[in-house]
Amino acid sequence: MKHVKMVMKGIMTGTFIGVLIPLIISLFIGDGIFYYTPFGNDLTKSIINFVAVALFGVYCVYASYIFDIKRLKMIWRYVIHIGVLVGGCLLTGFIVGWFNYAQGFIWALGSFVIIYIVICFFHYWQSRANIKKINDKLDQK
Repeated sequence: MKHVKMVMKGIMTGTFIGVLIPLIISLFIGDGIFYYTPFGNDLTKSIINFVAVALFGVYCVYASYIFDIKRLKMIWRYVIHIGVLVGGCLLTGFIVGWFNYAQGFIWALGSFVIIYIVICFFHYWQSRANIKKINDKLDQK
């Protein structure tokens, strides 16, 4: 059951990121045209894009197991994690055609790094809130 939840979480995360990155690229350099998978008709493009980014999301969720390796310092866990995810993002981008030109590659990579940093800050704030709740409960005892 745990793996089913992880896969579903990955599919949702990947789909969100897979829509957000091309949207950012289209907004800034696409002249309002939504760029994604360059082959097939619109339905084929959408299906290929969805499957590729959903699989990328599952890859991202399983890549988070790096944080379970306690012998590594946290900074190294983040460095390895973002390296693995950037590699997966680049592979997915080449498969679905986000990088038809150098500028698209730079925008997709930059978008991914920005999204990663935002997610890290979200997790940081969430962890701080959980720690505060635990400390408040301990103080009450």
